[in-house]
Amino acid sequence: MVMTSFDDNNDGVIDAKEAVDVAEDIAKKTAAEREAQKEATRERKISQVFRRFAMVLVLALLASVGINAGLTAAVVYAVKDTEVDGVLLVSSDTGDVLKVGSAEFGTRPFVAPDEELRPTGQHEWCLRSAQTIHTTCHIFRSFMGT
Repeated sequence: MVMTSFDDNNDGVIDAKEAVDVAEDIAKKTAAEREAQKEATRERKISQVFRRFAMVLVLALLASVGINAGLTAAVVYAVKDTEVDGVLLVSSDTGDVLKVGSAEFGTRPFVAPDEELRPTGQHEWCLRSAQTIHTTCHIFRSFMGT
């Protein structure tokens, strides 16, 4: 069956010319297989080189991120000029307590007055009760901005 494909004149006999054609065909196939193997080996080597290069790039990227994070932390620590000592805010350089404003303030709780409110001026309302008149006027003045 295979040999009939090489029998050019279909006489059923493979002569010398046809045998040479068979040998050349086998040599071409063998050379093509060797070339394909060489090409596959070359591609594997190139693939390994690119894989190694990609790994080096990933390691360099990770190192860059780590170094950046470390330098950022070092700079933040180096320029920090205050620290907390218990409940006090102190200077990192001298250890002196720093004076800062406080957001804490308090008011006395409001209770319903016994008497009515009466206007005493343009923006202030005061209770008639002698105990709360000063506090209430002060609160309303600060609230109204006068």
